[in-house]
Amino acid sequence: MNKVEIAVDIAADAGRAWETLADFGAFLDWAGGGQGEIRIEGEGIGMTRHLELPGAVKLAERLTRRDVESRTLAYQQFSFWRSLLCKSQKANIRRRDGPRPARSTP
Repeated sequence: MNKVEIAVDIAADAGRAWETLADFGAFLDWAGGGQGEIRIEGEGIGMTRHLELPGAVKLAERLTRRDVESRTLAYQQFSFWRSLLCKSQKANIRRRDGPRPARSTP
């Protein structure tokens, strides 16, 4: 299985960034520029967000972890139609203190 890791620095304090990212139902506000439709089923761990994005992409993601103390959020894509070149996806969002570690390039 291939693994892709993406790290992004956010120009906001950790509290504000967590507040934005942890709102599972507001995904399109920060990730999609408000384009598309979102529908939420359930509450808390196990809740599902159904996304319909421009280009006829439809997917569903289930919240698998939300830890306020460590500011960690995890979800797994489990249903998709014309999704982004992958059969499944897991995402973990967490706060990292300090600068990003240096990476070597091949």
